Amino acid sequence: MLEEIGAALQSKNIATLAVDLFYNSMPSSPDICTTLYQTGGFEPGLNFDKSSEEKPTFQVMCRGTSQVETNARIQSIYKYLHGNSDIFPFIQAIQSPTSLGRDANNRWEFSCNFKIIKEL
Repeated sequence: MLEEIGAALQSKNIATLAVDLFYNSMPSSPDICTTLYQTGGFEPGLNFDKSSEEKPTFQVMCRGTSQVETNARIQSIYKYLHGNSDIFPFIQAIQSPTSLGRDANNRWEFSCNFKIIKEL
């Protein structure tokens, strides 16, 4: 799931894998980066026709040295992913992007959580 989202972000020149885009662990450098975290999800759905769907969730965290630029980065990811049906049948933001303040190295952090609905 994260790999598909990462590939889509890379294809839109929003981030570059292993340069400023990472999965499940944010490295201490570079200062400016984005990390995608798998965060569990909601109960899977089961339809009367025996098809089922799962509803995994993920978090996007952006870090940077400028509050304005870091906020702009997460906003661009939010605008691209929310309502997107190109990657999965449905991606929805669970909340708007929010500031987490500064990390121990005085870098800004912003996050946003999303859910996906896809067939099993």
